[in-house]
Amino acid sequence: MTIFWAEKLPVNFKKYTAKVSIDALCLQYENDDLIRPDFNNDDYAIACCVSPMIVGKQMQFFAERQPSETLLYLINGGMDKKMKMQVGPKEVPVMNDVLDFNTAMARMDHTL
Repeated sequence: MTIFWAEKLPVNFKKYTAKVSIDALCLQYENDDLIRPDFNNDDYAIACCVSPMIVGKQMQFFAERQPSETLLYLINGGMDKKMKMQVGPKEVPVMNDVLDFNTAMARMDHTL
């Protein structure tokens, strides 16, 4: 989730988003105070993590986190190391120093 950060945001909202960032690692921040003047209004959105675009006029398609998260899960045997819980199919973790492409691809569909 993207938070449009601005100096004028309420303090309690800033504290809450900081806590969610630390607990869940699921927020990203964009500086609304810097981006807004480029668009001359507040009718914009963020695409691909850091690309501002005008709503209804521009678009961008992307798949940001899914492949990297899935790769981590298949390497870690389906475990989310931060949450310390099983989130995917339970497998033997990959212990090789080098990840073999064919090994990873064989597990990818199953992990997805």
